Amino acid sequence: ALSDLTYYNDICGKIRINKAANKTMILKKILFKFAGYLIKAKLRITKPFSIGVRALVVNDQDQVLLVKHSYSDAWYLPGGGVNKKEHLIDGLKRELYEELQLTINDEPVLLGTYSSFFEHKSDFSSVFIIRDFDINPTDNFEIDKWGFFNFQDLPEKISPGTFRRLEEFQQNKAINYRW
Repeated sequence: ALSDLTYYNDICGKIRINKAANKTMILKKILFKFAGYLIKAKLRITKPFSIGVRALVVNDQDQVLLVKHSYSDAWYLPGGGVNKKEHLIDGLKRELYEELQLTINDEPVLLGTYSSFFEHKSDFSSVFIIRDFDINPTDNFEIDKWGFFNFQDLPEKISPGTFRRLEEFQQNKAINYRW
């Protein structure tokens, strides 16, 4: 209830805390909020560079595979970051297996490589089309939900970049290389 909440002012601003919370919980909330500010400051200074891969996985019923991460409210194409000295396809295979126990049976086809400069970062993601695969997902901490969806019946909250990639694929739209 709102009456059970109090606002605590610290160096990071206001934090909403349950009155019954102990001092350790209050300190954790302050530290996490402060860590968020430090991370944003680091991004502005270091301007990180990352390379990622995403998969546009289409099953025999012409449905697309989407995932909902435990740390996000939106649905995305599965995938993730590529490690140093790792080939794109190897990174794609690793990410799909880690997230969904998905194995690729045929060579993926490149849809496009996209750039994003959001939050002072330089991110480059390649999206590959996969039609021949085996999937046997198990519970993991990263993927909250997953599913195959008809292109005409996609979930309501889908990331804008994911939605644009699906439009490019499904409607043969021109590739917009900005994520």
